[in-house]
Amino acid sequence: MKPVPTPTPKFLRIDSIVGNKKKGIVGILPISKSTWWAGVKSGRYPKPVKISMRCTAWLAEEVDALEKSFSSCIDCNDSQISQVK
Repeated sequence: MKPVPTPTPKFLRIDSIVGNKKKGIVGILPISKSTWWAGVKSGRYPKPVKISMRCTAWLAEEVDALEKSFSSCIDCNDSQISQVK
């Protein structure tokens, strides 16, 4: 019997999440890098995973869930977005 392969987690770097105008990367979420880091620090956004000493990433499934909560909250103000996880 063959072992069932476990799915490899997919990671996103910060440029993929919030974008980078200099590199021409469009972000998934409509927020700035500083807002992202403030949200991570306060617990509103997912915790990062250290890939190496200078490389930080986030689980793609957690960012996707956050994106869906942003999408369902288009008419919300910032205080309502911060409550959605």
